[in-house]
Amino acid sequence: MFTALLTGAMASLAQQNESVVVEGTYRPEIEKVKKLTLAPDEAPQDFAVPDQQVELKDINHKFPIDLETMSPVGYSNKDAKGKSDDVAQNFLLAAFGSRISPLFVYRHNSDLSKTIGLGVGVSHYSSWLKQKNFPNSNFMNNHFDIALTTNLDSYRLSNKVYYNNDMNHYYGIPLDSIAPDDDADILCPKQVYNTIGFESRVASTTTRMGYMRHAFGLDYHFTFDKFSAIEHYVGFNTDLAYVNNFWGKKENAQTIGAKINLVYDYYGCSMKTPYPYIDYGEMTGRAGRLLFGFKPYFEIKADFCKVDLGLSLDVAHDDETKVAVRPDINASLYLFNKSTEFYASVNGGLAMRSFNEIVEENPFVNSMLPMRFADTKFGFSAGVRASIVKKVDLHVGVRYSRVQDEAFYVRSVAHDEAYQFGDTMNPLPAYINKFSFLYDTVNNLKIMADLRWRILDNLNLGGSFAYNYIGNGDKEWHPWYVPAVEASLKLGYSPIKKLDLGLSAALGAGRYAKVWDGQEWQAEKLKPIIDINLSVDYNINDMVTVFLNLDNITHTRYQLYYNYPVNGIQAFAGLKVKF
Repeated sequence: MFTALLTGAMASLAQQNESVVVEGTYRPEIEKVKKLTLAPDEAPQDFAVPDQQVELKDINHKFPIDLETMSPVGYSNKDAKGKSDDVAQNFLLAAFGSRISPLFVYRHNSDLSKTIGLGVGVSHYSSWLKQKNFPNSNFMNNHFDIALTTNLDSYRLSNKVYYNNDMNHYYGIPLDSIAPDDDADILCPKQVYNTIGFESRVASTTTRMGYMRHAFGLDYHFTFDKFSAIEHYVGFNTDLAYVNNFWGKKENAQTIGAKINLVYDYYGCSMKTPYPYIDYGEMTGRAGRLLFGFKPYFEIKADFCKVDLGLSLDVAHDDETKVAVRPDINASLYLFNKSTEFYASVNGGLAMRSFNEIVEENPFVNSMLPMRFADTKFGFSAGVRASIVKKVDLHVGVRYSRVQDEAFYVRSVAHDEAYQFGDTMNPLPAYINKFSFLYDTVNNLKIMADLRWRILDNLNLGGSFAYNYIGNGDKEWHPWYVPAVEASLKLGYSPIKKLDLGLSAALGAGRYAKVWDGQEWQAEKLKPIIDINLSVDYNINDMVTVFLNLDNITHTRYQLYYNYPVNGIQAFAGLKVKF
């Protein structure tokens, strides 16, 4: 396949050079074709009005299907008459749920001048009444950010500052299973996370050939929880590329460039166990981790193909130094007037997960986690994306990777078993409602399909399916909490001009949890994820919309993680305003 793609690339150098950028899986948009110059993609406004479709969950837990971008031609945000959605400066959403769960979202986006844009965002979601899972529980999520985007003569500068505050109190165990002398709120404490951070990006906007294209980015965040866990994360990345015509007709361009990434993560926890009768002493486990990545590449873009030949060099250091050198090759072949894309890639390398990313995925983790770098020894992907008569977008693909030190969640056992069998360097398994990591070397195979079908002007259907096969690892029996089958369905229908109806469904089946039964570890198969939701939006006018969401209408109490079930059926009603 690579030989055929490379041959097609060389043959196409005499053709006209065009590039198409498609954004998002569920709301893809197509940019106007750019000629010749391979201009850097201009980032959208930092605070565009969000998608008005609201999907509410007790915990912001996602079951993603890795489908990346769609075909080279996708649905735009225009209606049947070619009119684009109006973009407002302000978007406000306010709603209450059936358990008095308030939801508030506000977004502002405006131009302070011809060159400076301002964005502000505020959101709040919480439960005012106890959520009845095993015992009562509650949660609260708060977010604030502000951004400035400045367009200079030949640069675009974007800066954003943000703050997150998240609290979750789920006991994770039936209270009658706790000994009467034990305090449930000590054994199962609430988790509270705070994050303060900023992001800064500067990129050249020069579009002429023969110039050095460059972009720089800097990220920093400080995350801490109530158990003295802290994380200072600093990430720097740059992309330097020289674009010119090295051979062939002058309309054709090639790119020589290099990407550099540097991440320093200082993370750890210093705390005492809550049990006075178990003396672990004070445990200190703070340390810095460093990851450096260097990728030189050579890119060819032509009318019906794109080839990116690169090499990835990664150096990681924590308590030891690791070096990984892997190929990084990506190729695409466009056919039928760019309505069909065949793609393939080979890659690999080292990766680091921050504590902040982990708690966003699973807020019930221990404050002191055993952190390792995931090493993808070999990764391969291939597939086809196609647009059929501009009504159907189809994507079928396959992914394979062999990963060393892939992380899986395992629930911490009760404190007496933890004292006997747990990691003596980590006192946190003494908490009942927390999770830690297990690492294993696994082979990942994923087969997937994604479909978007505009049946009528007022009727749209979307669906995704993925089959995951993760071969038995060197140590573990199952890929804990990873579903063997994932599927989603989304249907939108507008019977009249002012009324929008929606149906969405998610399925996740074949998940296993590693559970301690008091004597040994067991593999327990979890109930399938079946989540069906209905939505009704009534547009009073161009500014005001009232909506009703019915979430989990089948009242399925599937578990996000072991002993952490979602709530049953919920109703949310509220107001959305654009002005």
